[in-house]
Amino acid sequence: MASPVTLLLIGPTGSGKSSFVKRVAKLKNGDIQIAHGNKACTNRCQEYTAMHGGVKFSIIDTPGLHDEPNSNLHVLKEIASLLTAKTGRNGQPLVTGAVYFHPITQKRFTGPSKLNLDVFKAICGPEFFRRVVFVTTMWETIKPGKLAIFEKLSEELRNDTLDLTGEGGPVYDLKEMDQDKIDFAVLQHFMAVPRKNHRSLLFEREILKPGKSNFKKTTAGVVIKKQANSGSCVIL
Repeated sequence: MASPVTLLLIGPTGSGKSSFVKRVAKLKNGDIQIAHGNKACTNRCQEYTAMHGGVKFSIIDTPGLHDEPNSNLHVLKEIASLLTAKTGRNGQPLVTGAVYFHPITQKRFTGPSKLNLDVFKAICGPEFFRRVVFVTTMWETIKPGKLAIFEKLSEELRNDTLDLTGEGGPVYDLKEMDQDKIDFAVLQHFMAVPRKNHRSLLFEREILKPGKSNFKKTTAGVVIKKQANSGSCVIL
């Protein structure tokens, strides 16, 4: 049996990760909680299964990161535990690709938005950037008269902040009228990506490396600790 396409979803609280999972995995309202605003509903890593075009997808939904380093390290620990338990089957990397969700209403990457993106890049590592897709969300909250402004912003993001490879990687605008089409495009994108013999997530390699399995010492862990050191928080 072919290995599933495994996707890691990351993004701020309320950015649309769980909504995406609900649609593609065809879940009912009680099967998954959806965040509204900045109040988190996903408080632990959850894995869901979806089928698309005869291909099985394993989708890992993760909590958003906030200004509390201890909570953020807990999220990182959960990702590490899940990957450690599942990685290395047949000597192949677990994660096929990663999807970052960004609310288009957050015009600048500051605070939690910057932290989430910085940790996302640290989890992936430069050698995995070609397996990254960005999805901008919350378009349904934009008034029609301001739509052109945010479409310009999306174009600027895809050519700057969200261009990790320097070649303009995939960025999808998840507008309400196009939800099914964008969901389909994201899944189709990863169906075309080779699932074997590719470079794994940097985080995946770091937590499996002998003597360096402590998630706090990974590149992503260091990013979170730097955030704590820049303020008055103390990591327990």
